[in-house]
Amino acid sequence: MDELLLKAQRLNDKVQEDPSISFIRRDLQQISQQSQNLVSKSNQSIDTSEVINKGKSLLARTGFNSEQLARRLHNLKKITTIRYDEVETLDISSQLSLNYQSLVLSSISKIKDQTTNEFTEFTKNCLLSGWEQTKQLMLEAKMDFTHLDEFSQKYTSKIQQPFVDRTSTDFDQDINQVQKNQFFRTTSPNLGTRKGFVSEKMLLYSKVIKMIMLKNKKETSSDLISMLRYVAKHMLNVVNENSYLTDKIQFIDLWTLIRYFSKECSFSNNHQMYINAVPSFSNLLISASKSFLELQFKEYIKNKVRQNPRKAKIGGVPGTLSLVSGYINLVYQSSRNDWPEEFEDMISGFPIWPLVYFSIRCGDPESALELLTSKSASQCKDAANCAFYLKLRLEDGGSKFTKKTRSKALNDYRRIDRESNDPYKQMLFNIIGKFEITPNSSILQSIEDYMWFHLVMLHDNYQKESISYSGDNFNLKKFQQIILEHGSKHFSKRNNEIQYFRILLLSQQYELAISYLAGCENYLVEAVHFAIGLNKLGLLRLPEDSNNKKISTKYSSTTSSSSYKFSTSKNSKLLNKLDFDPIFLLTDKKNDNPILNFDHLIKHYISSFYQEYIDEALCYLNLIKNRQNFYHYVKEIALNTKEFSLLFGNQSIEGDRKPGKLDDIISSEEIYEIIKLTSQDCLQLGFIVVSIKLYDLTGEHELVIKLLNKELGNAITRPKQEKSEIIELAQNIYHKYEMGIFNTIEDSKQVNNFKICLGLNEFFDDFNDKNYGRALSKIENLNLIPFVPSTVHSYVEHFKEMDKAITKNMGNILITSMSTLYHIYRYIKKNNPQVILDRGQENYLKVLKERSRCLIRFAGMIGEGITSQVNKKLLKIHVLMK
Repeated sequence: MDELLLKAQRLNDKVQEDPSISFIRRDLQQISQQSQNLVSKSNQSIDTSEVINKGKSLLARTGFNSEQLARRLHNLKKITTIRYDEVETLDISSQLSLNYQSLVLSSISKIKDQTTNEFTEFTKNCLLSGWEQTKQLMLEAKMDFTHLDEFSQKYTSKIQQPFVDRTSTDFDQDINQVQKNQFFRTTSPNLGTRKGFVSEKMLLYSKVIKMIMLKNKKETSSDLISMLRYVAKHMLNVVNENSYLTDKIQFIDLWTLIRYFSKECSFSNNHQMYINAVPSFSNLLISASKSFLELQFKEYIKNKVRQNPRKAKIGGVPGTLSLVSGYINLVYQSSRNDWPEEFEDMISGFPIWPLVYFSIRCGDPESALELLTSKSASQCKDAANCAFYLKLRLEDGGSKFTKKTRSKALNDYRRIDRESNDPYKQMLFNIIGKFEITPNSSILQSIEDYMWFHLVMLHDNYQKESISYSGDNFNLKKFQQIILEHGSKHFSKRNNEIQYFRILLLSQQYELAISYLAGCENYLVEAVHFAIGLNKLGLLRLPEDSNNKKISTKYSSTTSSSSYKFSTSKNSKLLNKLDFDPIFLLTDKKNDNPILNFDHLIKHYISSFYQEYIDEALCYLNLIKNRQNFYHYVKEIALNTKEFSLLFGNQSIEGDRKPGKLDDIISSEEIYEIIKLTSQDCLQLGFIVVSIKLYDLTGEHELVIKLLNKELGNAITRPKQEKSEIIELAQNIYHKYEMGIFNTIEDSKQVNNFKICLGLNEFFDDFNDKNYGRALSKIENLNLIPFVPSTVHSYVEHFKEMDKAITKNMGNILITSMSTLYHIYRYIKKNNPQVILDRGQENYLKVLKERSRCLIRFAGMIGEGITSQVNKKLLKIHVLMK
């Protein structure tokens, strides 16, 4: 113990010199004393030999060799790394707990560092990948902005910014700003205070439609499609939209598909009439759909390879084969660099058939043919046959792929189906020969693959190539029917409603596609503008004979033609499903084809904002090709909004029509037609003043005078306040027509009656205002009633030729004239010399009495319209003139 104590003191001194090493903070003398006490107690209570024997016996029972263990313990070296913290006694459990906590903390620290490193590396990869995508979007945006500049330079006239205050900046000024991304501005502050609900998406689309619809502008369908696609791309940056980012991206892709269609539509008439009659045109659209799917797939594998460049192992000459080989490495090659067992015919250790198939799937069959005819492929079985058949399919649209060749290809296909397990080899011979339409689920794993496969398998001339196989009679019509039988729920996985819309477009069911999307919640705006784009390309079936019947003023889904109905038998029973909105879909009775009620779709869309945003509503309505429907829809807007001057313009002082909003989009002839229709309805609804103004705008001067005579005749006896509007209008018409228009009116009697009716109204107004002297002068100048006894007979004959508007008021005219004479007579009786002209009071009173007698005599002679009460009242007034 003393020796051990000495060594402990020396060790303690060394530990104190090195601060990085812990040392025991305890009195070594006390430890030595306790150790000696412990040893003495142990020696007293326990026999060492006995303990050793018992220990050996216990170890032997459990299978331990005590001698061997003793030798091992004796050979153990001194432990110099034991660390004791500050403890008063030797507490082993606390020491173990401390070690456990240290181990946990160190593990957490290592995991934290590892996670941080992994996150940092992942962030770098994401940034690199995102930057590549951003560069691509920037390049596309630059191209779109370039197209936008070229497109905007075609238009020199200014157009107001839609859905904002009418005094805002002009459209052309917006697009010429340096920051092109401000071409489509966000919603203005005033937008939220207006009644009509207009989202920012509607705002952006309306600006394109308004620019396209400018009158006398030679826009093309590709211009419209490109601009609408640009709006869809711009919506990616709009945060306050309810639609998801994936929906916005899908719509961009769909506008790309419409651009593919536009390349095939080289003429401007309706193309739907040619789709069934001319198969070659339908084949062009099928080719456009396949090209779109091939481009999408190629972009997909590009992104896959770009995200995993190491595993893809791209090398060699850049091109489709290099890209496809990288994608195949990602999909099939395992960590042991082994290929699936079913793959056969390797070229330099690489499977040839997946390489050929994916090259064709990417839209590059030429590269696939070049690979099949290469020297390295000459060792592969069936490579030469596949190249031969593929070459015939590619030449002259497949016309050289005769029935004989197809029979030979069928034998090879059957042999490969029996002998080979390679699914890509079987698929290649199948799609080249167009044998079986049942897809291989191991290869066609997405809806896009499904659509591409069936579009490839379509037969355009199947009767000549028919060899009684399952795919022989597979044409577009049967493919469309298969899609309708499955319905939207089959294709719209994960509630992706846009997917079924895409499928309907790819299968050339454009009317059903628009009707389906319009019935989906939150997609009406997109449905309307896709319909506009397809209609511009002439791909929509529209009602043809709906020009003869007037459109109802209510928003109904009926059509004016008896040739269309909502449900038919046979194939159109599929249209009765809830996949499509019936208010936009009709069916042709003749050939059972679906027809889109495009006019109603446009009208339904603008119904939410046309009262507040007339300019934009007119631009949308101008897209309607059925001009009779267009006229009636604009007429309804005019009647509902009462904005006649804003729509049709005003009459200038010189007699010309000042332009209105309609002059920006349609010709004057069409405007006059709409004004006439509106005038007729205004007459029926009782808007007489409006009707007269509108007829005046169209130059219907005789009709204007005729209507004014009728209204002025009805207003003669009314109070001045009630007829102020019609009187003001009549006076304006009189002053304007007096400049020369009166001379152009053939019926001079109507002009004369108009002047008389206007004078009579002024006469009654002066009388009611107690201006009797002026009233007497007015009635004398009109020459309607006699004031001299010798002229009574001539006035009676003239009365027979007067207009009804005058004759029906003759009783009131005579009474008011008699009352005028009486008031003047009574005034003179009060000896007021100011009203006496050149004669004395007594002589003038005699003249007034003589005039009153002429009126009584005239009333008795004309008879018509003069009742006994009128005569009694005239006599009574005459008696009062004493």
